[in-house]
Parts: sequence; C-alpha cells; structure tokens
Amino acid sequence: MDIKQTKQEGQYSFPYHHIPSLKKGHFSQTRTLLWGYAYISYLETVLDYVEKVLAASLLDIGCGDGKFLYEARKRFPDMALSGNDYSERAIAFAKAFNFGNNVYFSTRTAKEISKEKGLFDIVTAIEVLEHIPPQEIDSFSKSFAAALSPDGIGIITVPSDNQPVNQKHYQHFNERTLREALGPNLAVTEIFFLNESSWKNWVIQRALSNRFFILNDQKVATALYNYYRKNLLKSTPERCERLMAIVQKN
Repeated sequence: MDIKQTKQEGQYSFPYHHIPSLKKGHFSQTRTLLWGYAYISYLETVLDYVEKVLAASLLDIGCGDGKFLYEARKRFPDMALSGNDYSERAIAFAKAFNFGNNVYFSTRTAKEISKEKGLFDIVTAIEVLEHIPPQEIDSFSKSFAAALSPDGIGIITVPSDNQPVNQKHYQHFNERTLREALGPNLAVTEIFFLNESSWKNWVIQRALSNRFFILNDQKVATALYNYYRKNLLKSTPERCERLMAIVQKN
C-alpha cells in the first residue's frame, strides 16, 4: 500500500462510516453508550487482576464483539488470547475489530477449544452468566472448568440483584446465589462488589451523555471517569451493581 492507502487503512480500527444515520427522516451523527464509563471500569478491573497473575494464555467465554480481548492485547502483547461466542455475527465483529491482533476466535465450545489449544491459565466470562437459562448453568460451569488448567484462575462478572433484571437476562445474582450456581464445578475464592449505585453515579452519567448534549471535552470526560473509578468503582453487597468472582476448579 502507498502512503495514502496506509492512512486510510489505519482509519478502519472502527467502522466510522456507520456512525451517522438517517432513520425515518431523523438524522444523527453520534452513537452513545450511557453506561460506557461503568463498562470500561469493570473491564479495567478484570485486566488489573489478570496483570497480577503469571499467565501465558487466556480464554474469554462469551466474548461478544471482542472488546475485552482488544483491550487485553494492548496490555499483554505476548499472551495467547482466545475467545468464543455462540453468535456468528459477534465473532465476525470480534475478528474485524481485532484484525492483526493475533487473537483466536471461534463459535466452538470452551471445551472444544481447549482440546486444540490446551488448557488455559485464565478463563473469563464477563457479563455472560445472566444470559444463560438457569437449567443450563451447570453445563456452562462444567465447560468453563474443563477449559481451565488445574492451577488456573477464572474471573466471572455478573449483574447484582440490586438491579432490576434486564429483559434480555434470565437472572441477576448476589454472593450466595452466585456461589450456589457455580458451586458444583467451580469454587469461588474471592468476591468483589463493583459499581456503586448512587446519585453521584446518576450525575456522572447525565454529565457525560444525555438527550441534549454529549460531553466531548476529553479532559473533563477523563476527569469524570477517573473520579468514578476512584470513588464509585468499589462498592458493598447492598449498593453494588455488579459482582466479580475469582474461581478455581473444584
């Protein structure tokens, strides 16, 4: 590629042509994720934990569009990264967004992938368990455990039952119900309570994005995010929006 083509190629880290839209005569050139700051905060929390572990390989179960593995590659350039998801569309997005990042993606099960790639030092399931019918959680946790090395660790995040159950979720969890759901196959060794529910959180969300404006000043937005991470990321069982469990094989 020549210089101009190389510059254009660099623009395709995100499909920016899909940002502007015209639907039923209504124009918009922005797309926002109201809870994006909270999402990034718990992804960073998982990555911070991974950083403390001596690991050569990681499998992200239910990887969706591959955002977590995209961030993981930036942190861990030499780690063998893999992700799976039942959705072929999600895997197609994951491959596109991780183009050139040397990340393996598949729609095969975790157990099937581990037979090819070997057992993984770290297995993650980030906001996945709530999407699984309760009667299938035992099968899921067995597959999770089957992909994990004997001395490996698993990291699982789920929404707290302090929050109303989303229409696309089967259930939310507290410490007791999460331990019970995973118990037959995975032992919970640590629990972290994340994302404080408070009026301050509401103010930050509305300041970053609302029906009238989107905050584009990078310094102010970063300051709000840093404030959130420092003051509202860690929470209590009674006020958390999310739980992060560290697990090992039973």
